[in-house]
Amino acid sequence: MTMSFSKLSIIRAAFLLVAASQPCFAQLILRDADCRSEHLAAIRSRPDTATAIIRLEQCGAAGGEILAGVMRANRHSQDTTLFNRLYRSTGVMMLDANVLSAAIEVATDPSASDLSRRGSLLTLLVQYHSFWIVKSTTQGKCNIGGHSEVMPGQGAKRPLDYRKQISTAIVRVTKEKGASPSIKELSTCIYDKILEAEEFQKERARE
Repeated sequence: MTMSFSKLSIIRAAFLLVAASQPCFAQLILRDADCRSEHLAAIRSRPDTATAIIRLEQCGAAGGEILAGVMRANRHSQDTTLFNRLYRSTGVMMLDANVLSAAIEVATDPSASDLSRRGSLLTLLVQYHSFWIVKSTTQGKCNIGGHSEVMPGQGAKRPLDYRKQISTAIVRVTKEKGASPSIKELSTCIYDKILEAEEFQKERARE
């Protein structure tokens, strides 16, 4: 039994409507429609706007290169508006070699502002495990949980030892004598979560 063309069209349209409501599908549309050279050129001229940041996270290696540059260029910034646009509450949501390198560089830079270091530490958490988010680090309480609202973009391939690089960088921050209490607290919180995950993996390997 064959299906008419009109029925196929209706089914296809219904599928697209459902799929478009899903975050990952929406991001694929962004990547296809907004990451061509003319759009990247426009974003390059003002990469610190909220819309540009979200789009850049879905622009592959080219987007990662731009975001890494913004992170490095603003490492001393005290601008909370820029911080909220660039890092939001999750860090830069992109799994990318350049973003990883910039996050390590800024997070471990004692001269960088606490805002930038905090954003970079959050970004390292995303790089280590893309579904982790810091929910709270107040009053000595560390609360890192899972989230699934946003799928991180994919950029340049990260090195095979990227998790080791992240752990090393975070340990360096936890041991930094001049780091502010808030940075110490956040880095310790993240490192404790990483240790917990590594112990879990070892337990699974022994089973």
